[in-house]
Amino acid sequence: MLNIPPLVSVITPIFNRAEIICRTIDSVVSQTYPHWELQLVDDGSTENIEGIVRERYGHDPRIKFMQAVTNQTVDVMLAVLLIAGGVVGAQI
Repeated sequence: MLNIPPLVSVITPIFNRAEIICRTIDSVVSQTYPHWELQLVDDGSTENIEGIVRERYGHDPRIKFMQAVTNQTVDVMLAVLLIAGGVVGAQI
């Protein structure tokens, strides 16, 4: 049996706040534990969050972006939990 370290799924809901999103993502990227995925959930922002994320982090397959249609954080978070690949979850 292979001893594969657990994947940590970090789920981050976003509503605007473009000025801090890179700092938030960078804090996950800089962690020493390498087995993680970051699920970013934009919950109906009016700012260009997706463009910022794709431009700066589009090369990293561990960073995933989901655009919600409406501002329904609970529904969006449940959807992300269903698609998250990690066995351990964290929300920031």
